[in-house]
Amino acid sequence: MTNRSTYTNHAKSLVLALVWLLMLALQSSAQELSNDRLTLRLGVTPEGIPIIKEAVWQATGQFAFRDLGTPDGLNDWVPAALIPTTATTPSAWEVSEADDWTTAEASRDLANNLRLTWIVELPKQGQLFRLRMRLTNNSKKARAVEWFPTWAASWDVGGQAQWARWWQALTYESTEQPLSNTRTFHLGSRLHSSDDAGGGVNPYWIVGGDASRIYFGLQWSGGWSTVLRGGDNGFTYSVGLPPEETQLVLNRREAIEGPTLLVMPVTSADEAGARAVWLRERYDLGRVLYGGPRASFPLTYNTWYAVGEAVDDDFLNRQVAAMSPYAFDAFVVDAGWFSDGRWKANKKKFPGNDLADILAALKADGIKAGLWSTPQYVSPASNSAGLAVEDPPVTMQFFNGALADLSSGSFGDYLSNHVQALRANYSMDYWKYDQAFFTETSGAGEMKNVIGLQNALQAVRQDNPDLTIENCQSGGRMINDFTLLATQTSWLRDSKVSGLDGARSNISVALGALDFVFPWAALRFTNNFDEIDASNDEMTRLYCRSAMIGRWGISSDLSLIGEPQQRVILKEAENYRRLSPIKYACTYDLRLPGDAADVAGVTFYSGRRARAGVLLYRWQRDGAFDQHIALTKLKPELTYHVVDADTGAEVTASGSELMANGINVSFSSGRLSALLFIDSVTATPAQ
Repeated sequence: MTNRSTYTNHAKSLVLALVWLLMLALQSSAQELSNDRLTLRLGVTPEGIPIIKEAVWQATGQFAFRDLGTPDGLNDWVPAALIPTTATTPSAWEVSEADDWTTAEASRDLANNLRLTWIVELPKQGQLFRLRMRLTNNSKKARAVEWFPTWAASWDVGGQAQWARWWQALTYESTEQPLSNTRTFHLGSRLHSSDDAGGGVNPYWIVGGDASRIYFGLQWSGGWSTVLRGGDNGFTYSVGLPPEETQLVLNRREAIEGPTLLVMPVTSADEAGARAVWLRERYDLGRVLYGGPRASFPLTYNTWYAVGEAVDDDFLNRQVAAMSPYAFDAFVVDAGWFSDGRWKANKKKFPGNDLADILAALKADGIKAGLWSTPQYVSPASNSAGLAVEDPPVTMQFFNGALADLSSGSFGDYLSNHVQALRANYSMDYWKYDQAFFTETSGAGEMKNVIGLQNALQAVRQDNPDLTIENCQSGGRMINDFTLLATQTSWLRDSKVSGLDGARSNISVALGALDFVFPWAALRFTNNFDEIDASNDEMTRLYCRSAMIGRWGISSDLSLIGEPQQRVILKEAENYRRLSPIKYACTYDLRLPGDAADVAGVTFYSGRRARAGVLLYRWQRDGAFDQHIALTKLKPELTYHVVDADTGAEVTASGSELMANGINVSFSSGRLSALLFIDSVTATPAQ
């Protein structure tokens, strides 16, 4: 009896032990996220902070980074008023699977019955992942939140992180600084994600060393803040919304998620190669999240710089009559087309159905008809949804209306109905949104307004999968990884000047932006060709090419362009269409302008490296000179044919020879730009 009882007890103990070990094993397996490139091992610090303990490369087993824990514990994650007086225990990480990514969440209770949740998302492929926070108010009272976290960490990257790089808003000039534990860098923007007010920067930065780098980007259209500091073996960072960009009151039982931080480690110090991975993986993520038309490089016409608000049917009819040789892919009617306080055609400018008829005819010819609007500004005549407006009122010069409360639950439906009405009434297949969306003194608070806007734009995007959407927002003040991934193109900066000054502005802005903006999203315009010397072919050529770095738009009265100048423009349009397919690979060497630079420019390489294109612009050098260009990304085993599009000079050489020796481009004393095409003679042009 005793033996049998002992045996039974031992068996029970063994079963319990096995169950306990199995539970531990299951829990352990649930503490990591893995895909074809990375494993993110999750854990909790001794202070009870959920973290990514380390990121490990699948191919090598080496770590990309290890989290050493935030220096001040929970104080780095939440305002002091939310820290509980009695320590709370975080929940275990819970992992869930979706078709395109795996998500892990862990939560911790805070003071006042609030709950903070850490969220990590890893796509099923690639080395990019997403981080964000959720705050839930489980109390019966509304609670004010002073500031809102996105993520904080102290990452060991296997050695001293040597530098950080970021880009100034609107100018896109880069700043690169060494990191150390004796110096702290504060990055951020006010109100909109990339506003230049107060020295704002774009919401992107890189931390790099000798052999690796980590890329960061925010999916957030409002103001934000980041703090960077070096460490003995890596760096510390904290990303979030400062008080002036939060202004949050959480209602009872309300939950809210803040900005999403995109992170991508790269085991390479190769500038072009690492950047290409960063750009392509972000684009792929955007396709999954938002859809929409695929990347393209259309030639776009826009009325704004040509005629401003004075656009009318006479002007449009002149453009339509003159536009055939250019073969525009899109035609956008900018501000000034609508009646006062209504998003309907101004009958004084467009009698009858003139505007609708013009745009319908364009669509019938295969041209995307576009309209500009600012639906966040409503008047009693246009406020069909009965939206509340901000108080004190915020008005705009172009439209007799006031800024709506974007946090309103009805704003999303209102915006979708606005776009659908424009599509139904005016054959609109291209929508350009513009002007400020946020105000300093918001009734609902900045954070809720940003979320309201992004939800509404995302609904428009998903309800209109064929619609081309252009993100302008006062010329580049809302560039971020929500707007870039959800739209097809962005105005980088307003520039009403033409000729040489306009060309130099286009070049410096586009080249700087291409460090983090997709080439097909980097929209630059050539304005008013009639304002430059029509007999100066070199200037016309330079101006056209200044907008060919990314996506090219023309805003000019086409009827004023004479035949000799038109021939130059049409030739450059042909060159633009030949060059653009090479840009899709996002692999390029940038030659940035500077006070000591003879030339500025870019060399694009196709995905299979069978083709390349070189754009060069005279910068600070006078007279005649030869400019050497390295061609490091060709294939050594292929043979290439190199042609100067202007002089006709050509050479045929092996890839290995071109990679070793590069090429020289001759600038005569009067030459302002150069364009070279490099094609493999052993591969098809499609490669």
